[in-house]
Amino acid sequence: MFMFSNEFKEMVSSCISESFRCENLKAALEKSAKIITEFYPDTKLWFAKSFGKRWCFLAGAGTDSFIQPQRIEYQDGYAAFLQNFSFAHEDEKAVLIDLFRIITNIQK
Repeated sequence: MFMFSNEFKEMVSSCISESFRCENLKAALEKSAKIITEFYPDTKLWFAKSFGKRWCFLAGAGTDSFIQPQRIEYQDGYAAFLQNFSFAHEDEKAVLIDLFRIITNIQK
């Protein structure tokens, strides 16, 4: 079983507490994206909502790069785009996806 670092746990906790203080989904995702991209430097994270075949930008933060982003459809109609992320362990990515679901369900 993978043990998460205290820094990672603090980052996730901060995302949850800060996003719950926000008034709406866009603000919550913006705040979380900023916290996550500060934890993972030189990355970019943005969120989008699907309208048919088109994705509409909701919120995001980070540094743009020429690396192809990874689209993760974490909930019906919502996706996170991760650019230049490298995780210490794949479980970190799974926790972030769960975090995105929690924030989206509570704030939408």
